[in-house]
Amino acid sequence: MRGLELDRQAVFHVEELEAVASEAFARHPDLRARIRAVGGRVPDELSRQLTARQTQTLVTRTLLTARRWEQDTAAGAARLAARSTRRGLIVVEEDGSHEYYAAGRPDESGTGPDAIVYRRGGS
Repeated sequence: MRGLELDRQAVFHVEELEAVASEAFARHPDLRARIRAVGGRVPDELSRQLTARQTQTLVTRTLLTARRWEQDTAAGAARLAARSTRRGLIVVEEDGSHEYYAAGRPDESGTGPDAIVYRRGGS
């Protein structure tokens, strides 16, 4: 999703990273071990080598796998879900606060959400 940055705490399988940035793995044979050592997070030396397209591929992978999302990633996923399904969405947090994500259909604004989901803790 354009505009959403790669979460520095996002966790990937080494194979996922290698599929996106195989040339970096070819240049740095110890990269696999370093990624495993940091629990699947993208090391700085790999992050600096990623193109914009590779970064967006990893952002998309983060959204699809739903592993340990931080707040910006969760909000991006909700925006994407609302737009792609063309349904309004309210995400309610455990503390009762909530956020509305528009469906992107101006002809139906103000009709209320089509779905309400509850977000627990860090999930």
